[in-house]
Amino acid sequence: MIERYTITKDQEQIEQKFNAHFPSSYKKRFNAAPTQLLPIITSTNPTLIKYFYWGTEPNLSKNNIIASKLINAPIEQLTEKHMYKNALKGRRCVVLADGLYVWKSISKKGQIPYIIALADKEPFIMAGLYETYENIDGIKVGTFSIITQAADSNMAKLTGEMPIILNSSQGQKWLNTTNTLEESLEVLTNALPSEMVSYPVSPLVNNLANDSSILLNPAPPADQFGNYSLFD
Repeated sequence: MIERYTITKDQEQIEQKFNAHFPSSYKKRFNAAPTQLLPIITSTNPTLIKYFYWGTEPNLSKNNIIASKLINAPIEQLTEKHMYKNALKGRRCVVLADGLYVWKSISKKGQIPYIIALADKEPFIMAGLYETYENIDGIKVGTFSIITQAADSNMAKLTGEMPIILNSSQGQKWLNTTNTLEESLEVLTNALPSEMVSYPVSPLVNNLANDSSILLNPAPPADQFGNYSLFD
């Protein structure tokens, strides 16, 4: 499961990269997590970067169907689950990021945090689905899920799942509002693995109170208990 990521590049670089603009102030996230407001681009307006909640909290929704934290949408479930299939037809988005955190299991309970990024360190987009609804106060809010697939051979040593990362052309096709269900699925299945690099980071990332650039610094591989691994 993808539970944390980063979006830390300068606003101008992000806007130029994705040919879209922030309508308001932009805040860098070194430890983006579920339930936070984070930047995405939806199919309804591909030139505008919006802030939606990643997943949702039970107390945000009047509808119990949306009560669980839907942070990831496995690709194999997109045509099986009604909520995903409906979103796939007309509520597609891309999630802006420049790094992913994953935890490599080294024992029954021990996990070492890693960050994964493109080899060129550029920001990238992950395929996603979004929802909009009224919260318990009658205010319209938006949430999103990141579409995941089995990790490729390069990343399988660290994690079992990876988000589907799209290049610019694929991103445009994914956001195309005229897509059929089959065409949308074809974008996902034809997405080629990106050249990624990874390295271990500090267990400080485990604490959501930590949200600074220090989290990006390479660190000796250590689990959440402070135990170092010689077999990274």
